[in-house]
Amino acid sequence: MRYLVPYWQDLIGIVFLCAGFVKLFERRNFEGILRGYRLLPGSLVVVFSWILPIVELLSGTWLFSGASLLYSSILAATLSLVFAIAVTINLIRGNRNIKCGCFGSSEDHQIGWNVVARNASITLITVMLGLRDMHGHYEPIHAAPERILVFFFAAATIGIWSFWNVIRKLRETSVTNSLTTLSGKLDTRVGAL
Repeated sequence: MRYLVPYWQDLIGIVFLCAGFVKLFERRNFEGILRGYRLLPGSLVVVFSWILPIVELLSGTWLFSGASLLYSSILAATLSLVFAIAVTINLIRGNRNIKCGCFGSSEDHQIGWNVVARNASITLITVMLGLRDMHGHYEPIHAAPERILVFFFAAATIGIWSFWNVIRKLRETSVTNSLTTLSGKLDTRVGAL
């Protein structure tokens, strides 16, 4: 377990970095997803659509840095627990037709008990990381070459994923515009008949 701690820490840090980056990149769409959960008053949805991705980015960076694992674990566990509770409330309400929003609006993944289980697992792992740090069982590995490679791999993955989403959205917009133009031409020709 001792040698797995930095890797769990890095993995969860990368998850929060990716999630925060994507939500910030697609903030308007993420705002719509937050509205779908129907847990916040309308005026707070806009505020949370800004704050939540920034807190996720901070949590991911803090976990990944290895500084004060106890406090970074508390922040990550709190975020994961809040996400699990938000999904659970909507599942109990029978409101299952909501996009998860975990990794932005381009994800077509609907909420379900698997999302609750994933967030509960992240909560449990981060609590365990924090407890290890609190009891002095954690030995931070700062600037280890593997961690630097993991960070650059994560950054490259985020960059490629973001580029792919931009290309995909441009294609969708182009196809939609082409279909609208074609539909308008067909309407004109049918109207002329």
